[in-house]
Amino acid sequence: MRNYMTKSCKLSLTLTQTMFQENGAHCAVATQFLDQSRPTLTVLPISRRPLSSLVRIFLILSLNILFVSSKANVLPGTFNQINFEDDHHKLRSTMDEDQTDSPVIGILTQVLRDYKRFANEPKLHLVSSYVKWLESSGARIIPILIDQDDEYYERMFNQTNGLVFPGGDNIVDPHKATPMMVAAKKLYQLAVEAKNAGKIYPVWGTCLGFELLATLGADSNDVLVNCSANDIVLNVELTSRGRLLASPPSDGGDRFFNKNYVDNIVNVLEQGTNTYHYHHKCVTDESFLAHGLDKMYNVLGHSVDHKGLRFISMFEAKEYPFYGVIFHPEKPPYEFRKLSGQKNVPHNWDSIQLSRYFADYIVRLARKNSHDTSTIDPNDRQELIYNYNTTYTGLLANDMYESRYLMPWTPKQSTTTIELSRKNYSPNDDATEDAPDDGEVIETELDEWVQINGIAY
Repeated sequence: MRNYMTKSCKLSLTLTQTMFQENGAHCAVATQFLDQSRPTLTVLPISRRPLSSLVRIFLILSLNILFVSSKANVLPGTFNQINFEDDHHKLRSTMDEDQTDSPVIGILTQVLRDYKRFANEPKLHLVSSYVKWLESSGARIIPILIDQDDEYYERMFNQTNGLVFPGGDNIVDPHKATPMMVAAKKLYQLAVEAKNAGKIYPVWGTCLGFELLATLGADSNDVLVNCSANDIVLNVELTSRGRLLASPPSDGGDRFFNKNYVDNIVNVLEQGTNTYHYHHKCVTDESFLAHGLDKMYNVLGHSVDHKGLRFISMFEAKEYPFYGVIFHPEKPPYEFRKLSGQKNVPHNWDSIQLSRYFADYIVRLARKNSHDTSTIDPNDRQELIYNYNTTYTGLLANDMYESRYLMPWTPKQSTTTIELSRKNYSPNDDATEDAPDDGEVIETELDEWVQINGIAY
């Protein structure tokens, strides 16, 4: 109850009052916002002529009710059901969960198997589309180098707010001490420990990264089975929305991830062919259960390969902010190369929106991580991706990617096994268009370098 005064009217009003008469003047009640959360009332003097007054009353109330309804995102006529204080509190609470407004995400690098197409010395590489994919949602990127010591990985972990395991063609086996597997296991364990300590540190795996999450969870690469999903665009048959596709998402969502938006994304996944696959290995329901991954992960969706094999295309960890997709959300906006083995990357609007959703989701979740990225020296910034130049590879005859980042790499002589092993080689995104069938081996110039330098594999 508040007192509102005009020149000719003064009375205490409630929401249910709409018109009164005092001192011979007709007066109408109009709602008004003094701020974004609390409605107030204003008394307006109107004409003494009854018919004109009634029309003005109707217009004033209609306009103000529409204004209130639009602010509350409800239909007109439900004004009395709105709890402005609760809505404001919920919005404020969601925003307060953010720990940083400049998230930094680490992307694990990989061995470049066919490095002599670019240089005379071995190189690590990172495909540029992953960087652009995350940058488009407001993240800065640190390429996490492989073949480093534990202190380096702990420092990189503490200087990032999230981690991406990208697609690639390196060996995935938790029982082989390859530089990529050593790095992935260390970072994975740090992320598990962070969540166990009550911190959010999201981990996202794409294609080979999906397989990394699966093999690390199963502690075996036997969870991967042969499949035929090269250069194919598929739909996803969802079995659960989980957190990732909840409406709104239950971890990482806010007012922008509203029900209509997420429901549209679900339709794009299920009703259209908008997910691009390029992989030779899959996780099926049978291998998933046989290796106990159901204790760690919830399956979100399945797809079907060229030969009719039904495989898991999306999952998320039950207790951890870990997410894996076997398809490539980063390709539709940024990869336009057409080769004999890569003709079908979709660029339709639905695939672009799907790509953006996943990037927004992981970056939004990274904002909730509390790591202090200000420890990155603003004058040096040598860890950030800006320190490296991109190499335009789109002109090369057989390269799948528009561009890459290349990093110097000198393999440690103490390394016992490396990504270039010709045993149990299971490629995903190959550096050339001529991907081998399962069981075949790619003989590269780097394999020759390894042989010459005597590194065991």
